[in-house]
Amino acid sequence: MDENQTQPVPNNTRFALWLIVLAVIVVVGFAVNTQKKSEAIKIGLIFPLTGPVASLGENAKNGALLAYRGLETSLQGRFSLVFEDDHFDPKTAVTGFYKLVEKEKVHAVICFTSAPCSALAPLADERKIPLVAIASAPVQKDRGFVMRLEISTRKEAEKLLEFLTRKNYSNIASVVALQDGIQSGYEVLKANNDFSRKEVSSESIVPDQKDYRTVITKMLAKKPDAIFVGLLPGTAGVFGKQARELGYKGDFLGFNFVEGDETLQAAGGSLDGIIYTQAAEPSGWFSEAYKSTYGQTPGPGSAHSYDAITLLAQAVNQNAVSGTDIVNFLENVRNYSGALGVFDSIGNTHEFSVPLMLKTIKNGQFAPLAE
Repeated sequence: MDENQTQPVPNNTRFALWLIVLAVIVVVGFAVNTQKKSEAIKIGLIFPLTGPVASLGENAKNGALLAYRGLETSLQGRFSLVFEDDHFDPKTAVTGFYKLVEKEKVHAVICFTSAPCSALAPLADERKIPLVAIASAPVQKDRGFVMRLEISTRKEAEKLLEFLTRKNYSNIASVVALQDGIQSGYEVLKANNDFSRKEVSSESIVPDQKDYRTVITKMLAKKPDAIFVGLLPGTAGVFGKQARELGYKGDFLGFNFVEGDETLQAAGGSLDGIIYTQAAEPSGWFSEAYKSTYGQTPGPGSAHSYDAITLLAQAVNQNAVSGTDIVNFLENVRNYSGALGVFDSIGNTHEFSVPLMLKTIKNGQFAPLAE
């Protein structure tokens, strides 16, 4: 036999080599899994904590903190929340996003309200950072890393149209802020033949307008028996008060945007009886926990941010740490029972089926509409 000829490896040696390889694979896999389970997770939250809709930002912050405090001790120890105040300004939101991503090294971001979320959506895709958008506008459309957690403006419009059909108004006037979420819902209203046929006046205004008397005077000349108030918290109340002062006696209608402490303060009772769409009442257990903690009932955004934190925590608990893994988890949420009620992730649309209802203002307080 040639001395240089390769000798066959004995079976027992080959088996030993396989055991070594298998052991290495197991050890490396265990180490990676352990690292995932011990990795510190940062969640960035960009909310309007000051500015014209500060009450909404405070609601959302309270809900997020309540969710964080409710996490299991082992999971809570791995989590940290980092807040940024966007003042309800898209440019400030962008600055906050870069700070959270580049300095804080967050794993995911939660944003609140349509304009800031619209500005952040392309950045989330660019940086591959999961963005949970509590926004009415379809900011998630054509985005790979954006998930929208809010009632659909299309569904809001359809719900309001059902109510309009029952009421059978003759003349409808509309005042609509140039804001993404409101505009997307209003477009659905306008596309309805019955609504467009009855709409006798439509006025588009900047979101922070304060004097509506000229607009209202033009509207009242058309003798509307209902006015669609497509305005934001605070400004909706100002509009209602000025309309009543100028002699308007008819009904008011709106979307979820009208709800906020700023509206009640500015309206001074003028919007009592308004009919508007909103996410369904929060789950009873959440309302009780919120009131026990903060001494008040949950407001708009509270349940949304609670569920956003809880969903992200569940993702991390299942070792979804990378941006892609987190998004994959959120895309496959089914029959989730949270503060907002029971909902699912809707197919490949990157949004959730958040339930909605009709609400009103009764005796100076927001309340479910008794239908």
